[in-house]
Amino acid sequence: MIGRLTGDGAFPGLCALNPGAPDTPFEARVAVGWRPASAHRRKGYARGVGAASLGWSRASLATDAVMAIAARINRRSWGLTERLGMRQVADADFDHPPVPEGPDLRPDIVHPASRAA
Repeated sequence: MIGRLTGDGAFPGLCALNPGAPDTPFEARVAVGWRPASAHRRKGYARGVGAASLGWSRASLATDAVMAIAARINRRSWGLTERLGMRQVADADFDHPPVPEGPDLRPDIVHPASRAA
C-alpha cells in the first residue's frame, strides 16, 4: 500500500504484505510491515495501514500465517504490533540474517497475527 496525503500530496510512507524472508522463522509465512516517512511518524498512519493490511489478509488470504517482525530496539514498531492485537512469541525471536553481526538492529522479535483479532 502506498498512498499520498490529501491536501499537500505528501508521501506518508508504505505498508506491505510480503512473503517471509528466507532463512528466518517466518520463511513460509506472510510478513506485514510498515515504514512511515520520518515527517509522518506518530500521526497514526502506520496503525491505520497496519490494521487495514491485517483486515485484508484475514479476509483474503487462505492462511493464518501472517506475522510482523521488528528489531528488538524498535520499541515503537513492536508496540504498534501489540496495539494491533499481535502478541510476541519469544521462542521465535531471531537474529535477522541479512543484517551484519554487531548492530543493534539484528536481534528481531516476532509477532504473529491471529485470524480472530
